[in-house]
Amino acid sequence: MLDSKQVIFRSTPSNLMARQPNKTSLFRHALDHECVRSKFSIHCLALLLVLLSLTGCTDHLITQKLPAFHNQPQSAILFTLGPPARQNDFTMATAGGEFRIELQNTYPLRDSKNADIPIREFTWKDGDYWITLWLHQVNGQWVVLDSCRHHKDIVF
Repeated sequence: MLDSKQVIFRSTPSNLMARQPNKTSLFRHALDHECVRSKFSIHCLALLLVLLSLTGCTDHLITQKLPAFHNQPQSAILFTLGPPARQNDFTMATAGGEFRIELQNTYPLRDSKNADIPIREFTWKDGDYWITLWLHQVNGQWVVLDSCRHHKDIVF
């Protein structure tokens, strides 16, 4: 261990040896210190590469909300996205499963009057992704309540 009088300069080995009483041991200490840091960095990088190879790039496994569509009327959505690949109408009582779970943030099923709330589900293909919008009726008009964009390989 170095005491407070020993200072390591990173410029050149001659500076290191010129300023210290034990030139050879201090130079070796500095090289060892740099070597340990280099080995540590290499090990960290190797570990990161191994983890990435095991898990793969998982960006496609992320679901996204599309807030730009929220509160938009059905007519505007259909104008923007065109006809959906699928359409499904159901009530909250039958909106089970993980895929539709967030609808319960607005219409929790612990409140029995929410069971009969009608929901309209539109789904579009977007390359390797699916876009799903859930609509509910507000003042007699279908309006986007929630959204989800997810990779085609995600299983809910």
